[in-house]
Amino acid sequence: MNTEPNNDSSDNQAPGLFGRSLIGFIRGRVMYDKSSAPIDYEIVDVNDALLSYAGLAREEVIGRSASTLCGQRKLALPPLDFITKTVASGEPRISELFLESSNGRLSIAACRLSPGEFNAIFEDITGRKLASEKLEAVVDERTRQLRTANQQLAARTAEKDKIETQLRNYQVHFRSLYEKLPIGYQSLDAEGFILEVNPAWLNALGYEQDEVIGHRFCDFLIPEQVPLFVERFPLFKKRGEIQTEFTMHRKNGTHALISLTGRIDYDSEGAFTKSHCFLLDITEQRRNEAEKNRSASLPPVNPNPVMQLSPQGKIIFANNASLPILQYWNTSVGGTLPDYWKSQINEIFSRGNMEDYEIECGGRFFDLKIFPNPELGVLNLYALEVTNKKQIARELAISEANYRMIFDNASDAMILWEIQDDGVYRVREANLTALERYGYTKEEMLKLNGSDLNTPESFSRTLAAGEQMNKTGYAVYELTHKTKAGRFIPSEVYGHTFELEGKRVVMSVIRDISERKRVEAERARYQAELEVKVEERTAALSAEIASRQKAEEALQSLYERERSLSQALKRQIDERIFFTRALVHELKTPLTPLLGSSEIMAKLAQEEPLIGLSRNIRSGALQLQQRIDQMLDLAKSEVGLLKLKLRPVDLVELIKDVAMYTTPVSEKKGLVFSINLPGALPRIQGEKEQLNRVLLNLLDNAFKYTPRGGQVSISARREKGKIIVEVTDTGIGISPEKLNRLFVPYSRVSDDDSEFAGLGLGLALCKTIINLHGGQIWIESPGRGTTVGFTLPVRAKALTTVKEALEQ
Repeated sequence: MNTEPNNDSSDNQAPGLFGRSLIGFIRGRVMYDKSSAPIDYEIVDVNDALLSYAGLAREEVIGRSASTLCGQRKLALPPLDFITKTVASGEPRISELFLESSNGRLSIAACRLSPGEFNAIFEDITGRKLASEKLEAVVDERTRQLRTANQQLAARTAEKDKIETQLRNYQVHFRSLYEKLPIGYQSLDAEGFILEVNPAWLNALGYEQDEVIGHRFCDFLIPEQVPLFVERFPLFKKRGEIQTEFTMHRKNGTHALISLTGRIDYDSEGAFTKSHCFLLDITEQRRNEAEKNRSASLPPVNPNPVMQLSPQGKIIFANNASLPILQYWNTSVGGTLPDYWKSQINEIFSRGNMEDYEIECGGRFFDLKIFPNPELGVLNLYALEVTNKKQIARELAISEANYRMIFDNASDAMILWEIQDDGVYRVREANLTALERYGYTKEEMLKLNGSDLNTPESFSRTLAAGEQMNKTGYAVYELTHKTKAGRFIPSEVYGHTFELEGKRVVMSVIRDISERKRVEAERARYQAELEVKVEERTAALSAEIASRQKAEEALQSLYERERSLSQALKRQIDERIFFTRALVHELKTPLTPLLGSSEIMAKLAQEEPLIGLSRNIRSGALQLQQRIDQMLDLAKSEVGLLKLKLRPVDLVELIKDVAMYTTPVSEKKGLVFSINLPGALPRIQGEKEQLNRVLLNLLDNAFKYTPRGGQVSISARREKGKIIVEVTDTGIGISPEKLNRLFVPYSRVSDDDSEFAGLGLGLALCKTIINLHGGQIWIESPGRGTTVGFTLPVRAKALTTVKEALEQ
């Protein structure tokens, strides 16, 4: 068979081939001393790729010695002993060169051309240990360089003869290198038929050239991979490049795993001409890697489930931790997966991508990650139990919903400001009270900054507040806010600054003090009127004294007494108003941001102990809020400000709701809780929220003072135009000397002999609320157990103020 045309073809393609794929090509001549001992070698020729790689011009390299270039650290070249051994033996040699300056490696292939002359090619194989991208990048670079060279060739038509002569010379050199190249090369036509292979290709697979040329490339693949080639070859032609792996037949019947990297040659019109592909036998390399992976990826002892599966769904390996999943699938090692999972495993192996699943096995949840391993023909399954994680996620979602409800339903407006880089305060979050007060939607509110919610004069006062927060972390100040409709609202603001997600934020709790300002103005007016009346009375007394000289001393005494009483009354009013304001400010104001901050903390808490701490903060804040509400309501009742909003109330439904709400408390403490109610009772006129508070307080006391295993009951009945409600327990009872003091505020502060000691506000407030409804309340305790009862009128009008209740 005449192979000359093929040789010519190889000669013609050699420069383009090596210009595309190799980092460096040099032709050199060994230099000898007078005793014919090699001392150095001279660079005779070098390709553009090496010059580009080293960042050198051709005149800086041609004619220079290797020792000079290496000594100046301009170029990394093969060692002298490697070159001299190649020239001396005449056999091609392959080696690797380590570069200390860059911690890289070069693969070097050298062959002798003639006595004293040699060709050497080398490429950077630093990245080959991790992936084959380097080879693809080199091929791409060489393809680009060849196209650039072709364009330059067309532009330099005046130098055509000289370039053709140079090309012929290069063909000789490249052909020699091509024949001795240690890496396999092949060229395919548009139909996938083999046009050319080099000796390294034939040596790797054991074929003769006439057994390969003219055959389809897929004829040398194992049958399972022929469809893969049929699928990928059109994509290769379309994209112009490829990097993949195939398993090929050797002539001796064994298989070889081949790494293939290729590029497409196009003509001047962009049509396919032929492919250039490099093939590297990685069979042994993958066998070693597979053995390492097999021993490392399937540890015999692992707290988490680990399995190895075949593409057909057979269980090859499973550790002890996999038992719950195997039982759920009703299989074992050596068995097969259920039909659904067999189809899933087969699809995952075909796609070659990792897939993630979540399954439930008898109330336990597992996260499955399935990794296909085409080299070994298996799939590795790794599982992680996420039962606790899902439970925590559900609890966090419930907690977040609760905190959001508290945040949105707070009586004070709450706004979370984010301080921008330019110092501008922009709204990051706002509760429902803020939206309703200022008349904005949530979307509109989140677009506002500090100046949008303040009058100009009010906004100027925020600078001082900001400075105070920078020093102490918080500040209390008054501002005048404006609504969307243009209404002005005097506001008292408690600001607390902290960091949230790397941003500086300020939590503002904003209280509408319009009513307080009105009361202060009313107080000032009342004070002025009082002073006028005092002056009028003084004048009247003076006139009377003048006309009644005999009663001068008595009148003077009466005048002084009245003036003293007036001043005392004014002082008491001032002190009561100051006390009420201080109580609200000092207790309620810090509590509200604490509730809001605890909600935000719960959202951000991901693990213990932060979750437990946020719950403790929340629980303590709620208990404190309950105490403050009791103190405030009691204070209102003392100054006559506690009023009722009367509505028709169904006591049966109200008692059922309260009983349902408190049932978990009794169950937790192990109490028997019973409800005795008639089918229906007449509706009364009252305030549902206040009556709800009374019932909760009485039941809470009964649960608190009744030991485990005891009984608590609540009942209601109608007698002679009134409804009687009673709460009875079998608890520790109340001593006779304490019974008369239970409805007196703060009567229990000094009673430190009980583990349940408190302020003693609850029953005092209950009595005030029942009296406002026109009813009566009492306590009976015959030694062991206690009954607390109260009455509510059916038709009589309830009292709406404390004053009316006291008169009644």
